[in-house]
Amino acid sequence: NIKKTVRFVSQQQLTVTSMVENRILHDVPSSRTLKKAIICGMVISSGLILSVNHHTIYRFHELVSDYRFLIEARIKKFRHVQRRVKSVTKADKELKMVWQVSYPFTGSEVGMGILQDYTGFSIGTNYGDMMDTNRGIVTRTYNSIPIYPNRPNGPFKNRLEKPLPESGNVLVRTHCSGFCIDFGRDDCMFKHYVIPLTNLNYFFKSCASGKRLMPGKRIAPVQYDQWLAEKVMVLIRDPVDIVRARFLNDMKLNPNSYQVNRKGVQAWCAKYDDRQGSKNLKHYYNPETTKLLATDGDNVICKAELWRIARFYNQVFKVAKFLDDDILPVYFEDYGTDAEGTIAEMMDFLNYEQTETVDHDPFHQSGDDYSYFTKRQRVTMMEFIQSEASAETKEMFQRYF
Repeated sequence: NIKKTVRFVSQQQLTVTSMVENRILHDVPSSRTLKKAIICGMVISSGLILSVNHHTIYRFHELVSDYRFLIEARIKKFRHVQRRVKSVTKADKELKMVWQVSYPFTGSEVGMGILQDYTGFSIGTNYGDMMDTNRGIVTRTYNSIPIYPNRPNGPFKNRLEKPLPESGNVLVRTHCSGFCIDFGRDDCMFKHYVIPLTNLNYFFKSCASGKRLMPGKRIAPVQYDQWLAEKVMVLIRDPVDIVRARFLNDMKLNPNSYQVNRKGVQAWCAKYDDRQGSKNLKHYYNPETTKLLATDGDNVICKAELWRIARFYNQVFKVAKFLDDDILPVYFEDYGTDAEGTIAEMMDFLNYEQTETVDHDPFHQSGDDYSYFTKRQRVTMMEFIQSEASAETKEMFQRYF
């Protein structure tokens, strides 16, 4: 029986992978298709097919995760609608949650500040240990204020001096997970970025996780119902500029650790990529990525960070597509080239109206104009992103390619 199963999987592996991928994106897999996928997954996971590489094994795990999420999404969305109809809390009835999903250094604080200034209302946040005030952002100072009175685990009010909207949409800031830099600390181990970036259920749940500041200045991790989110605003930035921004931010936190120039960022990326966790990511690379690294790998620096960026957005767009949620991409660079148009688009997406007269200073991008990467490095770094990006991510990032 084992020999027959192995022979079956060897013959059907690519066909089943294609079928499952196609069905996940368009319909619920048939029982026959699912049985094939399960058999393949069990055999491959058990190591019965020695010729199958790590990427195939991990890809099957990811496909099963996607399938499970799709099924749960259809059930949960229906139940959530039913729950909203029966809700007795005014805030639950009238405030609809819109996630502002952002990878680090893609402009979340810029967008939040603009929307709060234009509307006169506070937005929400998953991170209740921080509060935006007239004195700036403070941490561990004010107890967390839940947006929904009967949901103490968040999300929370972001701006201390401004009221929450009484009805309509409330934007909630979230970074989800999978973006931490693995430099050997206990708070960023291999599992902390690989699991959310390959398991859709885990990633989606992390988008509704955060922190709550309790009485006595104690910070507690919290989790609320992720199915409350009804629309998604996604903040996007040039991936190479994200790498540069993360490097410069690390230099602020750890001054004199590297030179703040091209030589310094090369050394920083080399250390980043030399971590064992970063090396292990090769098992998760797509075949196109492996081919790129084999031919021009020396010019692809910060591979571990680029993999995180591509996979993060793959998961975001997959969640939005499976949930059939409205999605608005907001590009960091557009704050500088078309600030008014970008603000108007965000306001329209949230059904907000400008209630306060605001004079904003011209948008200024932090950092400098120094070229931290060679032209060839920039080209190959973007080729790496393309090789790891899903069709939706490629479409949203087309302006950078």
